Amino acid sequence: MGNRAITLLLTWLLISTVVLLSARSANLRASAEQASASTSQGLAGQMPAGFDADVARVVAELDQIEADTLRLADKTTLARQGQATHWGS
Repeated sequence: MGNRAITLLLTWLLISTVVLLSARSANLRASAEQASASTSQGLAGQMPAGFDADVARVVAELDQIEADTLRLADKTTLARQGQATHWGS
């Protein structure tokens, strides 16, 4: 093969590769967009089953933590600066 034939072959391979990669990229992009659209349409405005129960459970746990903390804060012998107070000294 001459230099011209090798140059034409390499040019053809390069162009073919670019075209194939472009087509593949477009297909992947279209698939990703389609998957994203179907996922967002499938869940639009819907909460998972048990969502309200989970929220109520978390709120109850937070309320209990707050109540425990306030109860312990009233019973502590520490001053605001974290130093022990001396009762009856």
